[in-house]
Amino acid sequence: MLSLIFLFIFIIVLFYKKSSSFRYKIDKILAKDIFIISSLYRIKNLYIFFLVVEILLKSKYEFLDAVSKSKVLLNNKYLFDRITQIENLLKSGKSISFAFESSNFLMMLL
Repeated sequence: MLSLIFLFIFIIVLFYKKSSSFRYKIDKILAKDIFIISSLYRIKNLYIFFLVVEILLKSKYEFLDAVSKSKVLLNNKYLFDRITQIENLLKSGKSISFAFESSNFLMMLL
């Protein structure tokens, strides 16, 4: 029974590393759907992201450059996709509040 559990975990990890669509789905589940763990996981990742954005802003970077440089730290493809969507909206001239609202990023923070 224990070997079946290890085999199952090994197969999941293998698919996670090989398939980007599977990785996106797993990252989305991890970031949104698991009861308490998702909340803690999002808080940890977004804390690091916004901490680096704050440091870059204090170092006189523009907001868009700070977001672009900080998103490299995100190892979750789902969160990375949301930040990239915000970045693209900001590049197209949309406001910061519109970019965060339209990417449903604010709903993830609640």
